Amino acid sequence: MSGYHSWQQGEWLSHCNEPCVFLGYADINLIQPFYNEIKEELIESGQSYSLEMLNNISKDAHVVGYLFQCAQCGKHKLHIDCD
Repeated sequence: MSGYHSWQQGEWLSHCNEPCVFLGYADINLIQPFYNEIKEELIESGQSYSLEMLNNISKDAHVVGYLFQCAQCGKHKLHIDCD
């Protein structure tokens, strides 16, 4: 497992009791195909602050997304970070 650079504390996401695969740094274009899946996950987990930032994700702005995928079931997950 390799790491990734983040502004604050990086978080390696997991699903199905296993670490997810890091797919990359995500802007809104990269997450668009998985937008509803990610939005639903944020709502279910009660991360309202992340849900508000979801539409502001950009590689060059103050909000960055880190896209992960479960190696077992294929579910996409997103960690959101801001400076």
